[in-house]
Amino acid sequence: MEYAQVDEYIIHFGKYFTETDLMKVRDTLLALPDDRFLYETISYRNPVIMFVVSFLFGMWGLDRFLLGETKNGLIKFFTMGLFGLWTLFDWIMIVKLTKEYNYRLFHSLVNKLY
Repeated sequence: MEYAQVDEYIIHFGKYFTETDLMKVRDTLLALPDDRFLYETISYRNPVIMFVVSFLFGMWGLDRFLLGETKNGLIKFFTMGLFGLWTLFDWIMIVKLTKEYNYRLFHSLVNKLY
């Protein structure tokens, strides 16, 4: 892909990735043979929204369900967030976990297309 297209993608979606993953995303996009990837729609999770969801409904595991972690979501649901301890941990880590989820989503789409 062209540098301008990659930079535009990074500017638009950079907030959804960690700094380390953002460099991997940039390198991956530059290595792609065409710009077909840009026309695919990806529903990234917004880290700020996920923090609010975790704060409000994290004790019942909704945050983990939204990140595709069904087993962890069920454990949090039935133990009330592991009696609040897991919920506190997730309040601290949910932004990073969301950005890692977004990178896995990006990587799976690249693997599917190419």
